[in-house]
Amino acid sequence: MININYQSFGNRGFQLRLRLYQDGETKYITVTRFLKGAIQKRHWNPQKQLFTPSCPFSEENNAILTQFRQKYEEMAINWVGSIAGMLSAIEVKESEIKHGLTISGFIKSVVDELIKRKHADGTLKGTYECYEKLDRRLAEYCKSRDLKYNTILITELTPVFVNDVFDWVTNTKKGKGLSYISPMLHSIVGKAVEAGHVKEEDFAQCKWHKRQRGVSIRQEPLPTNSAENLSSSTL
Repeated sequence: MININYQSFGNRGFQLRLRLYQDGETKYITVTRFLKGAIQKRHWNPQKQLFTPSCPFSEENNAILTQFRQKYEEMAINWVGSIAGMLSAIEVKESEIKHGLTISGFIKSVVDELIKRKHADGTLKGTYECYEKLDRRLAEYCKSRDLKYNTILITELTPVFVNDVFDWVTNTKKGKGLSYISPMLHSIVGKAVEAGHVKEEDFAQCKWHKRQRGVSIRQEPLPTNSAENLSSSTL
C-alpha cells in the first residue's frame, strides 16, 4: 500500500512537498510553486494536513492541495507495483488526455485487460509480464534514439519503427531479447489493427524474428479487418 502525505522541508522559508512511500521506496513531488501568498511555517498544520485559517489564501491553498493529491490517491488504490511505475503511468495517462493514446498507453491497456482475466479461484489466466518487458525495451530503444517514448501515439506505430527496434536489439543487444520482443510487438500490432489504429498490410514486410534451427516463433496472423489510416509519421 502506498502511503501519501504532505511534508514541509528545508530551512529557507516555507517549502511543501507530497511524499509517497511504499516498502522502502520514497518519492517526493514539490507543490510549493502551486500555492498562493507569502506562506510561513506557522501556517501549516502537519497533523491535519492543511493550512490554518490565518494562512494567506487559506481556503484556496487547501483546495489546491486536495486537488493535487487526488490523482495520486486514486491511482494508488488498485496499483500493484513500484511508486516509480505508478508515477510513469500517471504521466502516460495525462499525455493521452492531452495528445491521444500512446504506444505505451496502449500496451498498458492490454496489460490491464489481461490482469482482469481470472479463473474461478482468482488466479490469472495466462501472463502479462512479457508485455511489460516489451514496454520497458521500447522505452530504452526510444531513449537511445533521442525519442520521447511517452509522447509517441499508437497511430504513429509504423513498420519503420518496428524494423528499427529489431535492428537496435540486434546491433546493441546482440539479439538478446528478440525472441520475446518480436512476438509481443507482433501481438501489439495485431491488437492495434483490431482497434483501427493501424493497417495490417503496412506491417506485412516487417522483419519478424524466427527462432534458430528453422523453428518459427508462433505468431497469430494479424486481423484482416482494420479501419483508420496509418499515420504518415515515421520515427
